[in-house]
Amino acid sequence: MVTSSKTLRPAASLALATALLIVAFAPLGIAQDEKDKKEEKFYANIGGGGARAIELSISRWSTPSQRARLIGALHADGQAAMMKILEQQPETGWIRIQGGRYPRTTLRYAFESKTKDGKRHIVVLTPRPISLGEARRNNQSLDYDLSMIELFVSEGGKGNGAIVAGAQVEIDDETKRFKITAYQTTPTKLVNVYTK
Repeated sequence: MVTSSKTLRPAASLALATALLIVAFAPLGIAQDEKDKKEEKFYANIGGGGARAIELSISRWSTPSQRARLIGALHADGQAAMMKILEQQPETGWIRIQGGRYPRTTLRYAFESKTKDGKRHIVVLTPRPISLGEARRNNQSLDYDLSMIELFVSEGGKGNGAIVAGAQVEIDDETKRFKITAYQTTPTKLVNVYTK
């Protein structure tokens, strides 16, 4: 089969961009491939009152190359392209509201890096479930198809964070981390974060 150079050029450019992103962003990770593979659980209270709690289970960490693919797609073609790749990522764990009657939501991205003050910075992404009614209405809420959780955990295993159910993201040029640029619902604080 004959393929024109015009067809190869965008594919080659994307492959080169992904390779460069892997090299550029690899130092941010905490040896994602080499970390202990056992499940790690985090617990947090939702909001200031802390009446409800969440349980977050990470069974595996996303690799620097998986991260670079997401970032490359986001830079090249926007959030919709990144979401297509995110949906195909292997499961990294789950989150649920504690209490037994709430279902688990599958996570597709979990990445850890260190902050300047030595805290663990954990970012979790997953596609936001979209109801049939919402899809039929085809309104602006469909643009906020990503859920993001961000945790800052000290060496002692305690910290804080935030969760956003529907967000749009970009990469911060200075920190090279995902940052929320718009959201459908106000970010909710996570307090009393701890890990076991």
